[in-house]
Amino acid sequence: MVADSARVSTRRANLMGAAWYHPPRRQATIFCPARHAEKNAMTALLRPLVPLLLLASVAPAAAAPQVWLNDVAAAEKAAAERDAFILVDLYADWCGWCKVLEREVFSSEAFRRFASDFVLLRVDVEDGGEGSLMQARYGVVDLPTLLILEAGGARVGQVSGYAPVERYLAQLRAELKRYEELVGHFEAVRRSGDAGALSALAEAFHRRRDGARAAALYDRLAAELKPGSPQWADVQARLADARRLAGDWAGARQSLERARAAARSLDDRRLLEQVELLHVQIAQEAGDCDEAERSLESFLRDHPESPLRREARRALAALRRGEPATCG
Repeated sequence: MVADSARVSTRRANLMGAAWYHPPRRQATIFCPARHAEKNAMTALLRPLVPLLLLASVAPAAAAPQVWLNDVAAAEKAAAERDAFILVDLYADWCGWCKVLEREVFSSEAFRRFASDFVLLRVDVEDGGEGSLMQARYGVVDLPTLLILEAGGARVGQVSGYAPVERYLAQLRAELKRYEELVGHFEAVRRSGDAGALSALAEAFHRRRDGARAAALYDRLAAELKPGSPQWADVQARLADARRLAGDWAGARQSLERARAAARSLDDRRLLEQVELLHVQIAQEAGDCDEAERSLESFLRDHPESPLRREARRALAALRRGEPATCG
């Protein structure tokens, strides 16, 4: 574990980086068991079944000089071409521990050898652009933080704070191992029809922003539930958000309409509000700014008592000002 004194908390609201719809955390539903039971079930579920190729030993030869990119698109392109993960260093100029981590860990030969199979990306969380959006998107509140991402943006793992190089690398390897175990169980769980396992693993991938795997599991879970039921409606909303993360706009809208119809039938105002704001986010990310603006106006008109009105007003104002990254 990294000591709290070796990390600095930073909380900045950024509506466009965060999702409107947040999958519930361990709600007591028929397919989400209590916290201790779920923990025990997931521990059993995630026992390693396959060899861990990512943890193979590396040659003792000196690694080539490392180059940190500072453009997100360039890093994603390089990772896709190399079939590699991305290590993302999130920092701020005022963060003293970020400088210590750079000097004592990132500059070490051990880290250079470890990182040789990764694409390296460094972003300033206060740049008002890609760095700020990435901080909000992944919910990073402590600096320094190193994210491990797939080329498509799914979060493989993360380590926050400072630790000596060997301990720091051990934490990174543990994150990689945990992710490899999750992925290793994906197909077996998807085919199982076990609602509890499907829900737990789908939420795990959803929180990691792995939209494709989360959507596949939510889709299978929905088939196990009664159409129109509260649980089914909630899964349809989660499925819409997972498809949004995967860039499947048509599929996201289809699931969204199912969730919206069910929420109205059930008179579930909370879910209906979340679904309508998720519709806004899908329109924004698909580049339909006019639809996003109309939907926000409708939301404010139709939900005068919603606790989400303040966020909706701020998002609408940002759209009307044409702020960067508010659409498309």
